[in-house]
Amino acid sequence: MAWDVSGAHLYFHYAPPEFAERIAREAKYLVSGRPHQGHGCGLFVTTLAPGSLSDQAMFIRLFAAQPGIGAIDGVVILRNLGFVQVAPQVFFLHAPAGAVIDLTEVLVGYGVRTRTSWTFSPGCHIAR
Repeated sequence: MAWDVSGAHLYFHYAPPEFAERIAREAKYLVSGRPHQGHGCGLFVTTLAPGSLSDQAMFIRLFAAQPGIGAIDGVVILRNLGFVQVAPQVFFLHAPAGAVIDLTEVLVGYGVRTRTSWTFSPGCHIAR
């Protein structure tokens, strides 16, 4: 996968599958009007690739053990967009509520998970 390449430096935005697919298809992220209690509004990403932790560990690390339904069943894979580290393996790009972040230049692809496996868009695969 693209993130297995040495020096790839990719970031992962987890979301329910339908949101991850829409974000990738439109190559834009609409910033929520609900600010994070410590960081405000913006885009959160992580360096934790799909499958790198158990679901429980991922929920604790990324969502303070309070995820929404399907919160880690979809992922958008991005290159650096100027993210700032806010916690171990967690990064943030501040933007005002309602802003649209253009992902055209940094979008690698997306993935969705079923009960047994991940399926990724072609941009995530590496020709061998």
